[in-house]
Amino acid sequence: MSTKRSQNFSKNEVAVLVNEVERQKKVIFGRHDQGEVTNQWKRAWEEIAETVSNVTGVRRDIQTIKKKWSDVKSLAKKKAAKCHCSAIQTGGGPPAPRLDEVDEKVVSLLGTTPVPPAT
Repeated sequence: MSTKRSQNFSKNEVAVLVNEVERQKKVIFGRHDQGEVTNQWKRAWEEIAETVSNVTGVRRDIQTIKKKWSDVKSLAKKKAAKCHCSAIQTGGGPPAPRLDEVDEKVVSLLGTTPVPPAT
């Protein structure tokens, strides 16, 4: 029994995902310990999944969207930390990597200051 792998997310889909998470951030990042708030949280993710699916027509379920958001967050944090480390280093070497627009938006959504990795 073989399962077909889904299509990779396009840059447009990722940009729409980040924009939709930003639009729904109060519901997504808020507290969900009450029943009604939990329902709002689920509906928010359903709306995000629907909007992202409409970009290319590839159906994306909520679990896939949440996993992609987790991956995008993680990569943005790593890139931001690299930029920070590179900015505080002395000496020559290649120029510091730059965050693109999507990564900058993700880092600003998270509201975290990048922490350099332990050496």
